[in-house]
Amino acid sequence: MCTPDELKVCEETLAAHTNRLAQLKELVAGIAAAVGLDEHALFGSEVEALGRRLQDVKESLTTLADVAEARAKIRLEAKNGLQDTKTYLNTVQKTLNDITSDTDAEEKLQLLREHLLALTKAKGEIETLNEKTIEVTESVQTDMSVIEVLELWQQIFRETFQQYHRLSTRLIKNEDSVAALKLWEEYLINVQQFLSGNIPDDYHSLSEHRHLCEVHQNLLTTQQNVLLPVEASKLIESNVMEQFNSLTNFHNETLSKIIDRHNEVSDRLKAWSTYREDQNKLLTWLKEMEEDRERLQLRYVHLRRLPKVLMRIQTLLNRVPNGENNLKRLEGQQKQLLEFCDDALATSIRMEYAAIAQRASNLQAGLDTWKQYLLRIEELHKDYESKVGNLQTYYDEVQNTINSTSHEDLKSNSAVNNKLENLQRMRHRLSDTKKELEQLAVIQEKLKECASNSDMKTINQRMWLLWHQQGDLGHQLQVLCNKLEERRGLRTLFEARQSRFITWTNELENRLEQQNQMTLYGIKDPNELLKKLEAEFNAEISLKESEYNWLIQTGTDLVQACGEEYSDVVAKNNLEARVTQVRDRWEYLDQLGKARVSRIHDMMTTISQLELRIAEIKAWLSQIELQLQATINFENTNKETIDRKLQEHDILRKSIEKESGNIGEVLNLCTLLLSDTDSWKAQFTTEYIRSSIQNIENRWKNVCALSAERKRKIKSCWQLLQEMLKHLGEEIWLKD
Repeated sequence: MCTPDELKVCEETLAAHTNRLAQLKELVAGIAAAVGLDEHALFGSEVEALGRRLQDVKESLTTLADVAEARAKIRLEAKNGLQDTKTYLNTVQKTLNDITSDTDAEEKLQLLREHLLALTKAKGEIETLNEKTIEVTESVQTDMSVIEVLELWQQIFRETFQQYHRLSTRLIKNEDSVAALKLWEEYLINVQQFLSGNIPDDYHSLSEHRHLCEVHQNLLTTQQNVLLPVEASKLIESNVMEQFNSLTNFHNETLSKIIDRHNEVSDRLKAWSTYREDQNKLLTWLKEMEEDRERLQLRYVHLRRLPKVLMRIQTLLNRVPNGENNLKRLEGQQKQLLEFCDDALATSIRMEYAAIAQRASNLQAGLDTWKQYLLRIEELHKDYESKVGNLQTYYDEVQNTINSTSHEDLKSNSAVNNKLENLQRMRHRLSDTKKELEQLAVIQEKLKECASNSDMKTINQRMWLLWHQQGDLGHQLQVLCNKLEERRGLRTLFEARQSRFITWTNELENRLEQQNQMTLYGIKDPNELLKKLEAEFNAEISLKESEYNWLIQTGTDLVQACGEEYSDVVAKNNLEARVTQVRDRWEYLDQLGKARVSRIHDMMTTISQLELRIAEIKAWLSQIELQLQATINFENTNKETIDRKLQEHDILRKSIEKESGNIGEVLNLCTLLLSDTDSWKAQFTTEYIRSSIQNIENRWKNVCALSAERKRKIKSCWQLLQEMLKHLGEEIWLKD
């Protein structure tokens, strides 16, 4: 059990962690806003779990503080009670020490009897304090223990009784018969008055009453033992003999009543002890049952532990009949107690029994309620797993269909139409699964109120994957349907594009003829003609090469896809003619271009060299860009890692600075070339060099910027990594 100082330290630590949790929430919100995500989706469940755990710790500390305060109060009361009892025992001890002479024996005997009766009541108080201290699990740190006070009481009681016996014997031996008989008679009358009183009802009063009966019985027996030798020795005067005999009969009658009273009180105490013992057993059973129920952690249960938790709850419910039997037995014992209890005590006993019965009833009702609650959770979980399994199975089937259709070779148009209809129906069915996903979202919200954080994290991930998979499959089906629809209209598209291609070939042939005339009469430089051909003819041929390939491939596929029907045969002949026409025209243009290019023997050396160096620079730029855009990986979290990364970046930066001279030289040469050939623009195509210069200049600036940015990122990532490791260490400490 924690001390008040330890509780204060724990409360201060809890306040610090609560402030830290608020900072974490702000940090998560900032990160979520920076990356454009929902703050609940980003560490939201983990932060809420930490908040709940801190709240549980706060409630536990509050409970511990209340318990510590109650224990402190019990310790103070026990300390004060023991101190008062010890003070009284010391007073009695001092009184015994003051009784040294035999004078005033009657008064002293009467005082000793009063002390004996008072000591009997003090013993009851000591036993009560002992029961209170036993209820406190840790030892009571006081100046004296209950055992010490009880031993002191036994010593003083024994000395008091011995002093009483000594004075009684001395009084008889001093032949003061009249005083002895008077004292005897007064005591018997006092005992009769004690017997005339009612027997107490409660346990502590009965225990004290039994101790008083025992004291009176011992005193009467002692008195009888003292007087019998006197009667036998004829020390009593003849004139008081008749009184002696009368007191003897009265003494015997009183002793008999005291014994009867003692037996009756013992029987009642036995009934009380049995009742209290069975009551404590029942309360212990209730406490154990409630502790077992609390240990189940039913608030946010792990779904995989549901069967085990339900089994444990059923085990607790199976133990309830034993408690009900004990409760019935306690009710029978209660009826026996009520026979000799007054109305107030009977009402208290009935209320106490009713509280226990209500507690047992609440326990059973609570267990039944938790059982039904867990059964509903289990049903929800099974429903969730069933729906998720069905959806996942269907999504897998859709994915398999998409994969098989993507690799399937559909020969005829009818096969394409059938497949397209099947895929469209599958699209509608896939769209309908949104309703099932929405139903799963409802189940997800219900489970969020009762499932553990780890389970909800898994459920949220699975739901996100299902939604993502549904959208991705819908997109794939849409693309596949579009391809099939395009293939279904492929023949019309082929004919239209083939006509445009033939028109283009005719136009290009005409332009070449016109350029030939211009060359014959106006252009004398072969290099100028070469540039003109490359700029117009080869570039246009390259652009149309993909169109040519598509027409040949598509036409061939359409020819092969034709069936044996008459319409398919006619279409097949038409398609073959169109494909042959495309191939012939393309080969003719290709031969025409090659014939014209073969007339040119040289190219300008400078331009070739520049193009070569430009290509080398572009290749070098591509390599450097890849290195600068490579992912930054930290193999370790020590200082040597960041130093090594910075050193590697410095090496890369130096290589960039080394290449700057070559790039500057090439750019200067290109600039000079372009400035020198302004008057030749009609003969040379300088667009490639211009674009290359612009490209190299932009990429060089980009490389320089990337170099500086990469160094900044290395340092920034290192700082973020160190901060993340610090947060991770604090989270691990909090979990511990």
